Amino acid sequence: MAEANPIGSCDSPQRTVKFQYEDENAHKKYPATLRYNKHLLRRRLEVEEWVFSQLRNLYDCKEDDNYEAILDLDALLDLPSDDERIVAIKETLPSCLKSTDKFERDLIEKLKSIQPAFGDQSKAF
Repeated sequence: MAEANPIGSCDSPQRTVKFQYEDENAHKKYPATLRYNKHLLRRRLEVEEWVFSQLRNLYDCKEDDNYEAILDLDALLDLPSDDERIVAIKETLPSCLKSTDKFERDLIEKLKSIQPAFGDQSKAF
């Protein structure tokens, strides 16, 4: 007869996995997955795709070309004010020959639409 594995088991009819910890009281039980707000995640993806296309336009990229700038939306969302975000965007796009003023304003507005999803985690779930 095979000996049961003390660390984990999938033989139960409920198909649960049990883990053995050195200090059972130290481990908090959390669900393995979290439910994310699908609308806000979809909105985030739309903003990222918009940024990608706008940067390609600002840098006059052909299909195979790449632009030189990388915008980190999370870093921009972490900044406390719109003025600081604009400064960060300008610092990221120094080699862009076209005017970035409209792009900056539009991006700030789009960031506001995804702010609750990634800036305030309590509203994201």
